Amino acid sequence: MKQTQSASNNIVQRLGAQLKQMLWRVDAAEQWFRGENNTAVAAPTGRVPLLVLARDLYSETWEQFNIRSQRAVRNILSLRDDAASTMYFIGSLHDGQRQVLRIRLTEQGQQLRSKGWVVLPESLVLSAALEPGFYQVTASRNYYLFKTSETWQTVVSSALIRSAETAKLAIGAPSKQSLQILEGQALQQRLAEGVRKLGLATVQQGWQKSASDQPFPWRQTLVLSGATLVCYGLLSTGYLQFQRWSMERDLQAINSEVSTLIQRQDELQRARERIETLQRHQTNWQAVNQFWQTYRLIEQNNVELSFLRGDYTQFMLSGIAGEALPFLQQLNQAPMVASADFDAPVRANGNRQRFIIEYTAAAPPRERGTNNE
Repeated sequence: MKQTQSASNNIVQRLGAQLKQMLWRVDAAEQWFRGENNTAVAAPTGRVPLLVLARDLYSETWEQFNIRSQRAVRNILSLRDDAASTMYFIGSLHDGQRQVLRIRLTEQGQQLRSKGWVVLPESLVLSAALEPGFYQVTASRNYYLFKTSETWQTVVSSALIRSAETAKLAIGAPSKQSLQILEGQALQQRLAEGVRKLGLATVQQGWQKSASDQPFPWRQTLVLSGATLVCYGLLSTGYLQFQRWSMERDLQAINSEVSTLIQRQDELQRARERIETLQRHQTNWQAVNQFWQTYRLIEQNNVELSFLRGDYTQFMLSGIAGEALPFLQQLNQAPMVASADFDAPVRANGNRQRFIIEYTAAAPPRERGTNNE
């Protein structure tokens, strides 16, 4: 038993040592670091197995999609963004939603991306290795990382983010959260640990296709072709039909989800247009002034106001007065009213009259002057 356990430990140690040798990190100064060594080494001549891009080579944003299919999410993202400058890491399905980390590479980052077979962003790898907390990562360019039990976020030091306190405000960290420093040798060690904890599903998303000038991988192609033929030989007709049915069901679900997204986008656009309209009216102080002049006229005529609503152009006024017609005449003669008329028949209310008037506000003086010019 002890010999078996010792052999297993030896295997794990050898795999860990191989992973450290496979791991490379490069920053914006094109300094290359290998494994857990914090000393810069010569740049590799070929593509490295696993390349970690430093935080100053990209920007990152988080997005959320209410789509169950990971393939559908990736298809939507590929249609929206340029594949040469963008990378995506799609999270697992949680409560019907998927979190997506969107990496926008700098021009230098796009060039260095071709140096690795698997390329991962430093913040993603580091977050997998760290415990929840607030960290300052000291590297070629300092940045802050805040991790909770469910998510994480980073912000790069800049003219606005000059201290840990401003960084906490920027990424929503509690003000009393203690700061932990991560630099040098510890940073490299955490990266190797983070790759092991990321999992195969995430690491696979960093796989980079071979460049066109690379020799054709005959051996891998033959092995893949042989494995494919064997798999197809073992599959039954019933299984193939099930796969077809499953694909059709997924396509129907995707079409429904895309339609829902388009509908929500249209609703959001209409809401933005309404908000812009309200903002234009709220900033027009002359229109607001005319509104309050109308309200003063209502009080002068002892009108019991039921409601007065509108959009600063068209108004609907309802109230109770001794006589509705004289009030309508005064409203038509007022300089802040362009036209007014009853919107419904006048009704008796005891010895008074209940009415509803629709009126159009006159153009503010500034607008009338502009039109005359």
